[in-house]
Amino acid sequence: MKPVWVGRRALGLVLAVGLVHGWLATQVQLADAPRRQAPLPAIRLVTPTQVPTQAQAPLPVTPETVLKPNQPNAHVNSAQAAIGLIANKNPPVVMPDAPPARASTPPAPVQAATSAASSPAANDVSVQLPGSTRLTYDISGQTQHQAWDGGQAQLIWQHDGNQYQARMSWQMPDRGAAGVRRNSQTSVGRVVAGGLQPERFADRARSEQAAHFEPQLARVRFSANTPDAPWQPGTQDALSVWLQLASLLAANPGAYPTASQITLLTVTAREARDWVFLVEGPQSLSLPGGPVQTLKLSRLPQREYEAALQVWLATDMHYLPVRLRTEWPNGDYRDEQWRATDVP
Repeated sequence: MKPVWVGRRALGLVLAVGLVHGWLATQVQLADAPRRQAPLPAIRLVTPTQVPTQAQAPLPVTPETVLKPNQPNAHVNSAQAAIGLIANKNPPVVMPDAPPARASTPPAPVQAATSAASSPAANDVSVQLPGSTRLTYDISGQTQHQAWDGGQAQLIWQHDGNQYQARMSWQMPDRGAAGVRRNSQTSVGRVVAGGLQPERFADRARSEQAAHFEPQLARVRFSANTPDAPWQPGTQDALSVWLQLASLLAANPGAYPTASQITLLTVTAREARDWVFLVEGPQSLSLPGGPVQTLKLSRLPQREYEAALQVWLATDMHYLPVRLRTEWPNGDYRDEQWRATDVP
C-alpha cells in the first residue's frame, strides 16, 4: 500500500499543472487581443456616375448617284433624221492631204465616160470621217437555192479622232441544228492623216481568225498561219474599207465620178490584195428605213468563183453603207438593207 504523502503530492502536481495551463491560456488571449479588429463595415457598392455619352451627329450623307435605266435609243427611220443624228454625235473629222486610196481611170469600155477628176493627185486627196453611229439592217438571201429572210445585222462605228473601233455582226437563219447562224467582224486601229489605219482585224464564224497590222515592219501577220502580206499606207481591212470609202467620198465626192475606180489594198483574215471598186453612179432606193439617195459602187471580181460585192452609200448620211449585197457564182446571195440609225 502506497504512503498517503505520495497521493497528496500527485494531487498537488495536478493542481499546479492546471494553474500553469490556465495562466498560459490567459497570456495567449492577451497577446491576440491587438490583432482582433472591429468588424469591417459592410461594403456598399456605389455605382459610378454614368457620364452621358454625347450623341454623335450622323455622318453626312453623300447624295446617292441615281443611275437611271438606260433609255432605249430612239431609232431613226428616215435618212434626213439619220444624218442629223450622226452629225450631232461628234463632228466629222476632216484630214486633208492624205493618200489613202488610188483613184484610177476605168477600163477601156468606160474610159470615155471618165473625167480627169477621177484620177486626183495623191496630195489632193482628203478624208472626212463620219460621226460615231450605229446602223441596223434587215437581211434576206438565198442559200443552196433556198430563199430566206428575217436576218438582222448591225454596224457599230465609234471614234474619238485618235482611235476607232468598228463591229459588224450578223444573225441569219440556218437550216442546221442551231437554227441560227451568227458571224461578226471587228476592226480597231488609229485615225491618221490618211483616214483609218487598222491595227487588228478579226473575223469570227465558228472560230476566230485575225490579221495583225505592223506598219513599222511594213507587213501584216495572220493567225491562220498564212504567209505575211505587205503593208502600205492606206491599207484597210474587210470592215474598215466601207468606212474608209465613206470618208473619201464625203470629203470630195467630185473626185470619184461615175465610171471611175477606187482601189484599196484590203486585208481579210487570210490574205491582202487590191479591192477595185467601180463607181456606178447615183441611185434612189426604197429601204426598210425609208427612201434614200445613194451612190452605188461594185467590187469587181478578180478571181474565178469569187463573190461580187455591191454597196450603196447614202449621200445624205455621210456616205455610210445603207445596202450591201453579196452574190456568189452559184446563185446564192445575201442582201442587207438599212432599217434604222441610232447612237451607240
